[in-house]
Amino acid sequence: MNIIGSATAAVATEGGRHPLFDRRRMLAAATEWAGRGSAALSEQALFAGGNFVLNISLAVTIPAAEYGAFVFAFTMFTIAAGFHNALILEPAIVLRTTLYDLQPRSYIRAQVILHGCVMVVLAGSLGLIGLFLSRTSANSPIGPPMIAAACASPFVLLHWMGRRFLYALRRPATALGGSAVYLSAIAVLTLIARANHGLSPVLGFAILGSASAVAALFLLARAGVFTPDTCPDPPGLLELALERWSYGRWLIGSVCIESAIVPGLTMLTTAMVGLSAVGILRAMQIFVVPAAHTVTAISTLVLPTLARDYQHGRFGALRDKTRRVLFVIVAGAVLFELALALLHIPLEHLVYGRKFAQFAFLIPIVGGAALLDGTAAAYSMLLSAVQRPRLQLVSVAVTVPVTLISGVVFISAWGITGAALASVMTAIASLTVRRRLAQPWLRVPVPAPVS
Repeated sequence: MNIIGSATAAVATEGGRHPLFDRRRMLAAATEWAGRGSAALSEQALFAGGNFVLNISLAVTIPAAEYGAFVFAFTMFTIAAGFHNALILEPAIVLRTTLYDLQPRSYIRAQVILHGCVMVVLAGSLGLIGLFLSRTSANSPIGPPMIAAACASPFVLLHWMGRRFLYALRRPATALGGSAVYLSAIAVLTLIARANHGLSPVLGFAILGSASAVAALFLLARAGVFTPDTCPDPPGLLELALERWSYGRWLIGSVCIESAIVPGLTMLTTAMVGLSAVGILRAMQIFVVPAAHTVTAISTLVLPTLARDYQHGRFGALRDKTRRVLFVIVAGAVLFELALALLHIPLEHLVYGRKFAQFAFLIPIVGGAALLDGTAAAYSMLLSAVQRPRLQLVSVAVTVPVTLISGVVFISAWGITGAALASVMTAIASLTVRRRLAQPWLRVPVPAPVS
């Protein structure tokens, strides 16, 4: 058969015979993914815009040490968010993906109930830590923000849940509306606080929690959670909880060990250089946030599709889609890093008005770490799709020693610059390990699913 004949070869289906390379179908698929992709990127841009407005307002308005206390408390919140992701979000996205199509309202409602149960423990733990810090050190600026983070965390994570569920339902345009609501609420509340000269780390978490609550209610309502349930056989909570634990217990181990990476580096910086250094470093990392959110948009859009491909044995599609995602992320990250290297000084002047001018050189350094982290996240996405949480645990366990050793050595030698360089070393280690662990699913043939 000649080339033209093979390109138009027909395959038998139940509905008849269709061309193997149907231009209409390919164009329709490309158009659909382009629409979803643009909606996902726009959604992440609005979501990041809300966080950007709040963080920039705090960094510009309050002293660096107070902003460092906000960053420290938020870093502790991310540990709780890691447990929440292990027990609720990732298992809900990776396991039973067909339930999003068959029983979307019942399935999401069950996740919301599980969220409430988990947050009793997670938010309570954050609050107890904050109370302990407030009682043991009356002059410590960390205790009150920790308590505020505990109060805000159920609403912030409920908002994150709503966004992820709508991506799983293949409705990023609806998630886009939720992020528009979130950005509007953040902007209005932040402007009111600044006008009354009341912006502080505690009020920052109050703004974050309030805006998240409004956006979460919008998203869950659009997902149909509050409408009457017509499903004759809704998923059982106990069954789902046991299933989440069976999958998530490995990720919990990853979270426990991973707490020594970003939070561990933040604690090292706080102990060795001070809260002001933590605040300055975060202020420089703000410019890298758009890249991180872009990677998140791609991952949340593609992960449910990869999980479906794996569960249905479409290993070639799984491999090819992952390679395309890797190419897009790496190409975009390189261009973004070049922009930071060329424009870091004007960016600092524009956003902070020279408040952190002497630290502007840190922007391309933390940008390099973000470039590597984005690529590592693509490999992590593949490991999640093929349901290998144990390999996630291995990758984190191997990365931790690099973080701790480089953190102590580099911060001792170069202070805040050393903290930025330690984040680069951590990202290099994470990318190297996760790439090695994900390689079997990028080769032909890929491993068969575990029954």
